[in-house]
Amino acid sequence: MFNLIKKDFLMQKKSLYFMIGYGIFVFFAFQDASFAGFKYIMGGSAISYILIMTAIAHEEKNNSDIILNSLPLKRNTIVMAKYLTFLGSVLITMVIMGVIGLIIYTIGFPPLDRLISLSDVLAVLLSVSFLSSIYYPFYIKFGGKYMRFFNIILFMLIFFLPSFLSGLIGEKFNSITIPEFYCISLLISMIMLLGSYLISLRIYENKEF
Repeated sequence: MFNLIKKDFLMQKKSLYFMIGYGIFVFFAFQDASFAGFKYIMGGSAISYILIMTAIAHEEKNNSDIILNSLPLKRNTIVMAKYLTFLGSVLITMVIMGVIGLIIYTIGFPPLDRLISLSDVLAVLLSVSFLSSIYYPFYIKFGGKYMRFFNIILFMLIFFLPSFLSGLIGEKFNSITIPEFYCISLLISMIMLLGSYLISLRIYENKEF
């Protein structure tokens, strides 16, 4: 499984410049006060999702599923690797966003009110988990060429989902403590991903390549 995950990240090496460039762009482009608390979340969510889509595009281009299923690999290992790659993408993205934020915060241009927080990381994990949990089962069932329009819709959600989730959480859970908020966010993300994984695995095990 480690080699499958490593393969996905090696294919993403060329995306490093894009990740850095897009991360910088977010801090410069969204200077309006209404985006003040969401720069890390918006940049992290967008980059994470684009990395996932890029990895899937590479898989389709190289017919990876056909090749992988010709090897002595269990199908649950292949599906699990896809989900672990997603988690790794979120982690790497947030590290990059955090470093860019630290540099900008230190030099003072453009104005940045704070450094990255654990809440930012969890918000990105929650929003991208939601999108990926929907996307992966449909992608495995129908393939990438039928998902392009769906992709556009999901990508647009990235710019609205973080603020929506923050508002919803603020209304429903305004009395909980910060540690409780962190635990609830992680629990919701894990439940969504587990449910999505089980659905994807069932579809993948019944699919012919």
